[in-house]
Amino acid sequence: MNFPAVLCVEDEPELLDDLVNMLRNAGYDAVPCTCGEDALRLLADRLFAVVLCDIQLPGIDGFELLHLTRQRELSASAFWILMTAYSDSEVYKRVSLLTDVEFLVKPIDFEKLLALIALKLGSASH
Repeated sequence: MNFPAVLCVEDEPELLDDLVNMLRNAGYDAVPCTCGEDALRLLADRLFAVVLCDIQLPGIDGFELLHLTRQRELSASAFWILMTAYSDSEVYKRVSLLTDVEFLVKPIDFEKLLALIALKLGSASH
């Protein structure tokens, strides 16, 4: 059976494990990643339905990763969800300028996250 692939980009090991386990238990092919550089390589090699990405990453941050993947048309149809623990007005302003991107503040509400992914994948034309 072919499960939708979700790239989880998070540098906090405990949260990354929780996200991956929760997604796998929900039937998704969750792929863990701890930094933007590795995520960029994974996105170049594989098609993902969803990219769940922390904004505050070492090296390439979540905003830059999103920009680079769109510029290079990597996983072009992927649904993006950006996450951060720092919900200041500058972050909200930057997110509001993006199209087809959702935004979640940590701590992550796992039920809300699963519902959001299911809604977006259910409405996607794959």
